[in-house]
Amino acid sequence: MAAWKNEKEITYDKRMAPVALQEAQAFKCRLFRPKIDIKMCKKCMICVVACPDNCIEVSESGKPAIIYSNCKGCLICLRECPYGAISEEREQ
Repeated sequence: MAAWKNEKEITYDKRMAPVALQEAQAFKCRLFRPKIDIKMCKKCMICVVACPDNCIEVSESGKPAIIYSNCKGCLICLRECPYGAISEEREQ
């Protein structure tokens, strides 16, 4: 069986659909996405730790940044931020 390849080899699940395709489709159903207000952020990095998909990275300046291509819109980061620096915005 030939494996589907992009830059890296992608494995198949039992239904023979590429895993990368399934992940891409998951983001299409996202209704809201998190938005970080850098002025309110205290750089505690709780959001980085709380994100189950590792969508929030720390920039060179030490501020958190959301990688929207990985974000599923669960908004766990919003609920975990003790400073209210993360809000939700409607997906376009």
